[in-house]
Parts: sequence; structure tokens; C-alpha cells
Amino acid sequence: MDKAQLSQDNMTTQPTKRSRVIMLLCLLIGGLVLAGVFVSKHSLSNLFQPASSVGIYGHWQEHDVAKYAADSFEIGR
Repeated sequence: MDKAQLSQDNMTTQPTKRSRVIMLLCLLIGGLVLAGVFVSKHSLSNLFQPASSVGIYGHWQEHDVAKYAADSFEIGR
């Protein structure tokens, strides 16, 4: 084999400098995204949890209606 054929074989099997840079950038961006997800896991879990029901317990009565037609109810634990 001559030198030209060997260099062509090496170029086809080895990634070019541009493709290495692209792969490294993709890995870096993917790592940053994963790190961001893990860091914000607490805030994401709070986003999807139902709101606290602490403020709804007590006696509720309908306002701005006649007293004989007012509806009321009590929520307890």
C-alpha cells in the first residue's frame, strides 16, 4: 500500500476535528441540561403537587344573599 491509500483509510475511520467538537458540544449541553433538571427537581416536584389544603378548613357561609337562603357548611379534618 502506498502512503496516499493509508492516509485515505485513516481519514475515513477517524472522526474529523469538526465532528469531535460537535460531539463534545452535544455532551456538554446534555450534561448541563441534566444538571439543571436535577437541581430544579425540587421546584418541579412542587409545581406538580396539589396546593396545600391548610387554608380551606373551617366554617363557610354564603355572602350577599338573604339570610334565609344562605348556604353554609363546615370542613374539618
